[in-house]
Amino acid sequence: MIYKLWLNADYLEKIHHVLLDNSNIKEIEYPGYKKGWFNHAFNEGKMIDMSLIPELKFYYDSTKGDVFTEILQSVYHIIIVSKKVKKIFDFNGVVHLQYIPIVIEDTHLGNINTEYYVVNFLKKIDGINLEHSRYDYFEKYDVYTFLGNYICFNKEKIQNLDIFKDLKYDSTVFVSEKIKKIFNENNWQEMNFTPMDVI
Repeated sequence: MIYKLWLNADYLEKIHHVLLDNSNIKEIEYPGYKKGWFNHAFNEGKMIDMSLIPELKFYYDSTKGDVFTEILQSVYHIIIVSKKVKKIFDFNGVVHLQYIPIVIEDTHLGNINTEYYVVNFLKKIDGINLEHSRYDYFEKYDVYTFLGNYICFNKEKIQNLDIFKDLKYDSTVFVSEKIKKIFNENNWQEMNFTPMDVI
């Protein structure tokens, strides 16, 4: 089974969770990305040369939320995970991920947290079966918009993959049953899992 991974807003609304609402990521210039666009590099499926970027810093206001969850919400549409998540993923052989260490600072109290990573997803495939999916295609921009959760994958394209992005829908992360089980066993409630069709 393959699942679409997406934010569990209902859970996060119940707690006083940390929201990373600012970062120096918007100031970074990286080969192929002008200033303000570097966060899109995490959609490319390519290793990021950490020697070419400064230390990544993110900021939050503890008066608005001070509970650190294992997966942190960011306004930059990137996934940020704790060292615990990395450790458990590594132990379970979850591959095709680059973990980039970050510094998180509370703009209210000045507290510093260095227990998190930005995740760069290194596996990007062309696996969506368009014949059995529902979508709109905008030829001018070569962009697919998939309707609801009506996405179907070609079975042979996703075999042995636990976590990946797709060329036609690169803003979304897809995961295997193995990843869902890891989340359930560790009671990580920050994300939802919606099953996708496979043919």
